[in-house]
Amino acid sequence: MIRNSHLLELDTNAHELARVAAQVHGDRPLVAQQVYINTLCVCAVYDYLSQEGYTIDLLNRDSADPVLQAMMNVADLRIPQVGSVECRPVWSGDTILSIPEEVWSDRSGYLAVQLSPKPDENLAEPLPLASLRSIRTAVMLGFTPVPTAAIALTDLDPLDSLLRHIEAAQRPVHLPFPVREGVVSLMQWFQDVYDDTWQSVAQLLDRSDAELALNFRSRVMTLPSTLVAPPQRVERGKYITFTPPMHSPIQVIVVMGIITDTLSDLDICIEIHPGLQQTYLPPELALTVLNASQDPVMHVKASDDNDLMVLTFSAEQGECFKIQIHLGSECYEEQFQL
Repeated sequence: MIRNSHLLELDTNAHELARVAAQVHGDRPLVAQQVYINTLCVCAVYDYLSQEGYTIDLLNRDSADPVLQAMMNVADLRIPQVGSVECRPVWSGDTILSIPEEVWSDRSGYLAVQLSPKPDENLAEPLPLASLRSIRTAVMLGFTPVPTAAIALTDLDPLDSLLRHIEAAQRPVHLPFPVREGVVSLMQWFQDVYDDTWQSVAQLLDRSDAELALNFRSRVMTLPSTLVAPPQRVERGKYITFTPPMHSPIQVIVVMGIITDTLSDLDICIEIHPGLQQTYLPPELALTVLNASQDPVMHVKASDDNDLMVLTFSAEQGECFKIQIHLGSECYEEQFQL
C-alpha cells in the first residue's frame, strides 16, 4: 500500500509548457510524446514543492534543453542546495517505477508521479499530442534516493521523506575541517555550491555534439564501489586548454566525480575526455594525483587511440589532494579538499 501520496490537478499552464517543449520534436513523434509526459511530471512536482514553500526555477533543468530531451529520457527538477530530483511517470495499474540508466548519476533522488487518466491508445506508438491533453491529474506516490533500474511502488519511501531529504540537504553544513584558500572544497558540491569554473554536464557540453554528450553522461561515475547505504553522487567538469608550440590549441575535458554513502567515506573518480572537436586524447597526455605531502600516488598516461583516461580512489573527509595534467612542457594543476 502506498502511503502519504498527494493529488494535484494539471492545469492549462502545465499542458501548454508540455506542448511547447514537445512540438520542438515534431519530426520524432515518440520523442515528442515522451517530452510531453515528462514535462507534465516535472510541472506536477514543481507545483507540489511550491505549495510546500520551496522556490524553484522551473526552467533551470536538463529536461528543459531540447538537445538533451532528444538524447535522454529525462524529467529532472533542480532544487537549490539539493540538486536535481528526477520526476518519473507511472500510470494507474503500474506496480513498478522504472528509472532510465542515463539519469542514475547527478540526481538527489527519484519521485514517482502517477498520471491519470491513461490514454486509451498504446503509448508504445506515437499519439497526437492533443490526445495527451486528456491527462488531468498527477499523484505524487513516493520517493527513493537510490538509483536503480526498477523499484516496486510499494517499496518507495513515503512522500514526506522527500521533504525531509530536502530540508536535510539545505541545512548548512559546518565542515569540521577549514577549507584552505585557493582549494576546491568537494564536500560543498553536495550542497550544490560550486566554483563557477566547474560546470554541470549539461552546461559543459556543446549542444551541437549530441553523440558525445550522450556518451559522456553514460560513462561518468562508473567507479566500482562496495557502498551498502543509499549513495549520494555529484560530478562537475571543466575544459582545459593546452597550447603546444607550432600546434593549434588542444582542449580536453576533465571531470571530477564523487560518490558517498556517508559524509566521511568517499570514492573519487577523475576522468579526462577528448575536447569536443577531437576523437581521441592527445598522445603523451598524463594525469597524476598527488597526496597532501605533494608525493605522486597515482599516474596514468594516454597512448594512441585513447578516448578516456580514468583514475579512481577512496578518501576520507578532510583529506587534500592535487591533480596535475601534463602535455609536453605544459602542466595544469588544481588542489582539492574533501
